[in-house]
Amino acid sequence: MKRLTLVFAIILSYTIVCSASNLNFEDYIYPFGCRTYSSFDSKGNVSSMTQYSFESQNFDNYLVEEAYIGIGKMSAKNIYRYHIEGNAVISDFQILQNILTGTTRNQDRLTIFAFPKEDEPYNWTESYRGEKYQCTSEYVYLNASIYHNMSFWKAVKITRENTYLIGKKKHQVVETSYWISGYGRIITLVNWDGIESTSSKLDILDFFQELSLDEYNTLIQKKKDEAILKKKMEEFEEKIKPKPFEKKYAIYQQPIIDIIDSLVNTLETIGKGPMLITIASSNDVSIQDGAFSSSPIIGESIKEYLLKLLKDGAVQLDTAINPKTNNSVEIPLILKISLIPAFITEQYPLDYKKRMWYKAGSHEPFERTSSLGDMIYTSAEEFRSANKKAKKICVVVKYIDFNDNLHLKGVEKIYIRE
Repeated sequence: MKRLTLVFAIILSYTIVCSASNLNFEDYIYPFGCRTYSSFDSKGNVSSMTQYSFESQNFDNYLVEEAYIGIGKMSAKNIYRYHIEGNAVISDFQILQNILTGTTRNQDRLTIFAFPKEDEPYNWTESYRGEKYQCTSEYVYLNASIYHNMSFWKAVKITRENTYLIGKKKHQVVETSYWISGYGRIITLVNWDGIESTSSKLDILDFFQELSLDEYNTLIQKKKDEAILKKKMEEFEEKIKPKPFEKKYAIYQQPIIDIIDSLVNTLETIGKGPMLITIASSNDVSIQDGAFSSSPIIGESIKEYLLKLLKDGAVQLDTAINPKTNNSVEIPLILKISLIPAFITEQYPLDYKKRMWYKAGSHEPFERTSSLGDMIYTSAEEFRSANKKAKKICVVVKYIDFNDNLHLKGVEKIYIRE
């Protein structure tokens, strides 16, 4: 029993030209310029590879089949003249070349590919080198993984069946191939007397399974539902991204800055980053202190203020429905305080004379009626009590500059002037 299995691994140099019908032969037979198909032995190992190309001579189109064993060793080359008749691609002349048996020419009428007719199975009989085949083309449904991408397809299934005798024993061989739009033939299975094996398959095919129409419709609907849910979840994720506090509640931004302003002199050190205030829910306020981390009382005071606004309903979080759980989720608000405080110093040079402190170079006693003046004067007195001979000193006072306000921190140091 000799049977040529048409295995399509294609290098496309010419395109099949369709007849007047609107059947898309190119999408099913030769959709890409290159395809690799492997044939397998009885143990499942790759035994050969086949590739096809097109030629056009004297207004005739030819399909050229080249079979390789090993690395680059051609074992056969066959040429099929073809044309389109209605729903089928027909070869009416073949040249078969084999390195062992030589060259033969046949004029068998072979159907390379055929579409079903109006969603009904299309049946035909063909003879190849004296063997008769009963053939069917029909639409089926597949679950297939191509390039590791699982999807569902309406495919063309072509079956060729041959029954023959060896002695008095009857044998049957059934060849089944599956064709998908955009990929062409993806796999060919051969069943010899009830034992099925993979004759050849597309290298990029990882998995396939034939489905019933009900299974296909169920899986397609599931995939549609998953796609809809995915889109809704993407929209939901975008919707629940934290929103800027100042856009909706700008009125409360300045009071928060005023709280910081009133407590900023409690800072011992100043960080570099801004303050980020996140209102994650109606009872969850969190703060990344940034520049203000050395004074927890600042963060605590802001939290207390915001929690009261939330409790009183002055600040409310928008909500969104999670399409997966159908639960309502509050959309966080974020307030960024970009004002960064800074330590600065002022120097107050003083002269001691007539048992009193004077501004350096002045004949007027140093004014100590203000809290700052009293602090400077008192610090100068304490310094002189420990340094009896100090008559020219400089008192360095430290401030925190925030929100265009200077906040007195205290005397940083006192030193004796030249």
